[in-house]
Amino acid sequence: SRVMAYHLANAGAKVLITGRNLSKAKTLRNELRGYLPDADVDIMPATQLPRATEIVVNGTPLGMYPHEEGTPLEKLPVGTAYVFDAVYNPPLTTIMKLAPGNAKTRNGLLMLVLQAAYAQTIWFGTQFEQASLTRILRLLAGGMAKKRLKSIYGKSNIVLCGFMGSGKTSVSRVVAKRAGLPLIDIDAYIEQTQGRSVRQIFADEGEEGFRRIETQTMAALAYEPKSIISCGGGACNSAINRGILKALGTVVYLKVPLEEAIARISDPSTRPLLSGERPVSEIYEERMPLYRDAADITINTAGKGLGGNVAQVIGALRRNKLI
Repeated sequence: SRVMAYHLANAGAKVLITGRNLSKAKTLRNELRGYLPDADVDIMPATQLPRATEIVVNGTPLGMYPHEEGTPLEKLPVGTAYVFDAVYNPPLTTIMKLAPGNAKTRNGLLMLVLQAAYAQTIWFGTQFEQASLTRILRLLAGGMAKKRLKSIYGKSNIVLCGFMGSGKTSVSRVVAKRAGLPLIDIDAYIEQTQGRSVRQIFADEGEEGFRRIETQTMAALAYEPKSIISCGGGACNSAINRGILKALGTVVYLKVPLEEAIARISDPSTRPLLSGERPVSEIYEERMPLYRDAADITINTAGKGLGGNVAQVIGALRRNKLI
């Protein structure tokens, strides 16, 4: 909290410090004023934070696993545009869930990784490339999710995966309704929590950045009730993701012939990878073995139509006593 408050004040932000103990907040305010005499720093009861507050930063341990319901604030100011929580497990903390729908959020996992990397640099001169840090980040997110899921492995979400145009979105919507279960579309979930479209995330951060967010989002689903989960076409690309999906529940692979997939995915405005340089056939061939590796149940969707595919999925789930 001290370090984050210092850097915010040093960057010119108006900083309001709150917490359960305002006497400690007052001590921190006075300390910061000693370092930065011209800084705009003060204390404020949590219930009196200005409505126009834009950035909320949590430097307390409240909300850390296994006490995930903890939060330093019961509600956030209506003007909140960004929430940073130094807590890194769970991936979606209680205070992050309080953020308005258009606000961006981030947990403390990246900070944890960067702190460790910088310590290695200071002591041993080790330098880390961005790709290495990204891989470490994804491994940690996946590892924590699978560890957390050991105690609830039997909750058996139903996870639908498959190539673009396989019908995941439409099939999952009907199956969820018939099964009486909540539906979570991972791409839509990402758009809601990030306040950006998938296409915009690709434009801002590239595919690697989107995949990082995707991994963290899938890990966060370990804390949601039993649901029908619909994955994006590339969600099975990494072994980490496939492990998370299999831990979440039963993975149903909707297998679609390439020709049918291409006929259904003609709009590049809604599918960022269609705007890239790689041909769709190459992406298709690359992903087929990954879907098979993740799958517990495979449904052949060739020429069946929505009704036929829904019937196949419902039948398979009933035979396996999943609904």
